[in-house]
Amino acid sequence: MRLRIWLSVPAYVGLVMCFVEMAQPADTITYEQVAPIFTKYCAGCHNDSDREGDFSLVSRETLVSGTPDGPVALAGKPDESKLMQLMTGSAEPVMPPEGEPAPSEAEIELVRRWIEGGLQSRSGEVTLASKLNAPSLPAADSQYHYVGAAC
Repeated sequence: MRLRIWLSVPAYVGLVMCFVEMAQPADTITYEQVAPIFTKYCAGCHNDSDREGDFSLVSRETLVSGTPDGPVALAGKPDESKLMQLMTGSAEPVMPPEGEPAPSEAEIELVRRWIEGGLQSRSGEVTLASKLNAPSLPAADSQYHYVGAAC
């Protein structure tokens, strides 16, 4: 009996993933579709180690978190999003800078549709970080290895 339950778990997970994919309309643009545009044209200067303009585009989470001045992409509001304004040249400084390769009109439109659609990703999450950058800490002395319940 146990074996049969464990064998059915992968089938259940596959079925759930199928429903998650079906829950998004076919025309929904996800971060996974626009990420190559950001990688190609933006992440060379706007990354976790460089952060020009106090901004990184290396992940969806850093893009959504924006800059110290506020968000750069407003879900559902592409015309009010600083990211679109910079990419289309309606705000300064125009990005990418003059002399650098720039996204095509089709690529800009894809980013616009992604923002308009609510900054979606395949997981459906908008602001939840997918990874943690935890510092490396030395092991504590064994005298501190106490586990107790405070409930």
